[in-house]
Formats: sequence, C-alpha cells, structure tokens
Amino acid sequence: MNFLLRPFYEIKDAWKICSPDFQRSFYYIMATFFTVLATYPMVRTTSISIYMNYFGGKSTPLVWFYSIVVLSITIFIYNKLYQRFRVQTLFFFTSIFSVFIFTTGTLLVPSFHWMAFILFIWKEVYIVLLIHLVLGYLNESIKIDFAKLFYGLVGAVGSIGGILGGSLVHFLTYSYSTEHILLFSAIPLAIGAVLFLQVEFSKPSEEHESVELKVSPFASIESVKKYVFYFILLLALTQIVISLANFKFNLLFDQLVPDKEEKTRFLSTLYSMVNMFSLLVQILIIPYVFRFLSIKRIHLLIPIFYCIIIIVGFFTFGTLFSVAAVFMSLKGSDYSIFNAAKELLYFPLEKLQKTGTKYIVDMVAYRGAKGLISFVLIFFQSEMFITISLFVSLFCWILLLIPLLNERQKILNKKEVNNVT
Repeated sequence: MNFLLRPFYEIKDAWKICSPDFQRSFYYIMATFFTVLATYPMVRTTSISIYMNYFGGKSTPLVWFYSIVVLSITIFIYNKLYQRFRVQTLFFFTSIFSVFIFTTGTLLVPSFHWMAFILFIWKEVYIVLLIHLVLGYLNESIKIDFAKLFYGLVGAVGSIGGILGGSLVHFLTYSYSTEHILLFSAIPLAIGAVLFLQVEFSKPSEEHESVELKVSPFASIESVKKYVFYFILLLALTQIVISLANFKFNLLFDQLVPDKEEKTRFLSTLYSMVNMFSLLVQILIIPYVFRFLSIKRIHLLIPIFYCIIIIVGFFTFGTLFSVAAVFMSLKGSDYSIFNAAKELLYFPLEKLQKTGTKYIVDMVAYRGAKGLISFVLIFFQSEMFITISLFVSLFCWILLLIPLLNERQKILNKKEVNNVT
C-alpha cells in the first residue's frame, strides 16, 4: 500500500516546503486552468453545432484551414506583445476579447450566417492562446522535479472543470438554445481573466529583465533549433492523427445526428467523457508513470496505445459509438498524459527559449498540422486515405522519437558541463 501511495506522499512533502506566496499563486493557476477548461465545452460544442447547422460536417476541413491562418497572424502579434506586456495582461485582454467575439458573433449569426465561421475560428484560436499563456508561465516558474509531481494535479483540476462545463451544457440544452449557451460562456471567461491577474511567482531583477527583452522569444531558440524542429514534427504528427480521427467522427456524426440541439447535447456528453477519461488518467496513471518510467518510455508508449485504440475502435466495430469512443480515448490521452509528457520536453531549455519554443510548438505546430491535414481532406475524404494516413503518421511518430530524445540529451549534457565549469 505504501508503494502505491508513494507518489502522493511525495506531492504532499514537496508542497510543504513551498513558500506561502508560491502556494497562493499555484492555487490561482489551478483556479484559472479550471475556469478556462470549464468554459471550453460551452464554446466548443455550441460553435461546432452552429457551424454544422449552416455549413455541414464535410466543410469542417475548410474552416480548420482558415483557423490556422488566423492563428498564425495572432502568433506573430503575440510574439511582439510578449516583449512589452506581462503574461497576466495578455491573458486578461485575450479573455475579454474572446468574450466580445463570442457574444457579438452569437447575436449576429442568425442574420449573418458567415459569423459561424468567425465563432468556429476563434474557438480554435482562443483556447490555444489561453492555455499557452498559463502553462508557459508555469513552465518558466517551476523546476522539472516539481513539474513531474504537480502537472498531473493541474491537469486533473482542468479536467474537472471540463467535466462540469460539459455537464452544464448537457443540462442547459433542455431549457436554452445553443446560442444562449454560448452567451453563458462569457461568465467563466471573465472570471478566469481576473483570477490570472493574481498570479505572481517571482519578479526578475531589472538587469535580468532588460537583457531578456532585447531578444524576442523566437530569436532565442537559434542555438537549439534542431531540437525545436524535431519537437515541431512530434506535435504535428500527434495532431494529424487526432484530426484524422476527428474528421472520421464528424462525417458519421453529421449523418446520424441531424438536429442542432441534439448535436449540442451529444457533443457535450462526449466532451464530458473526454474530460472524465483525462481525469482518470491524471489521477490513476500519471503519478505512477512519471514516477517509475523514463520520459523516453512514456513517449514511446503513447503512439503504441493510440495504434491499439484505432485498430480496435475503427476497424472492429466502425459504429458511431465506437468511433466516438476512439475520439474520446485519443483526445483524453492528448489532454492528459501526452500533454504532461510534452511539457517536460521544454525543461532542458532556458527560460526565454521555453517561451519561444512554446509559441512555435503549441501554436504553430499544433494548429499548423491541423491546417495542413484539413487542406488535404478538402480534396481527399475516402476512408482508405484516412486509414493509411493514420498508420503512416503513427509509424513516423515512433521513428521521430529517436532523434528528438537524442537532441534532448545533448542539451542536458551541455547544461551539465556548463554548470560544472
């Protein structure tokens, strides 16, 4: 029994030695993450339902592609803003701007159907920005040993928010329209904006701050560009796999669930299950996996698990339920164990390198891969193409881990030598 509880004892002991100011900020981080992921089911399910109601499931690759264009422009702007504003300020204004987009878009979409495009696109953009700002700031403020212990806890709190948000959407669909539910999302978005303003782990000295601001986050990664390149490819492959599974689900879902309100209800249940799956992984699996397995083995097991799930779900049953179960498993794993394992890959980097790499990896690669596969799916939508693409991507994912982890070790070895000298 002590063996099973050891990771939780380590978390308790590590928390005791943290300063009160650190603990306070960490509580606000978790509260912010909770509100962000509680809001997302409201925004995601309603914007998808509204979009499909006007344009159908087959056109989703097109709007995914446009989402990448908007996100790319946004990333360029944020790279400039990061040098001039605090992370907390950027988070606040991103949240408030999102409230404006979702409220005005919802009110205008009955008269201007093209607003469904805007709602869908910003749904793709805002969540990447907010999660990047929260986790990026956390990565800069803690050490890897602490991250291994507490990232599961942060993710679990976020998953609980997602479960509650999804359950709330399901409940509201019986009394309110899809558009009204999207309007409700403004409340937790505004709360999260205020919560993150309270986070302050540490303030760098004026000398350190002035040196950092002379270099943009993108320019700082020059010395580790090979590692960042492999990191980009890794994220791209993971999102290609998930996007292909998502598209396969969308096609079947759009055919079998034609009613808009029923779509919203089904999607809210599905995404609640995604968050429930993610929560179980974060509580029951991550504490032990991170405690007893190396980062190399963790990253190798994830694509193997994906491969097994896809074979069993897609090719053994092939129903809406089985395809939805595959989607739930892939998304739940992506939000939990892969996301936590991915965050650990940032820690060999210096502070500003983490920020620059996170911009490129979490924003460009994450959505860029989705944009690429979306563009391809506009022209190729056969089941055979999706199947072959899935397994080719999984195979390349496993092969890519070799050079990625080798580069990671080189950076760690170089830092160790520098510390000694």
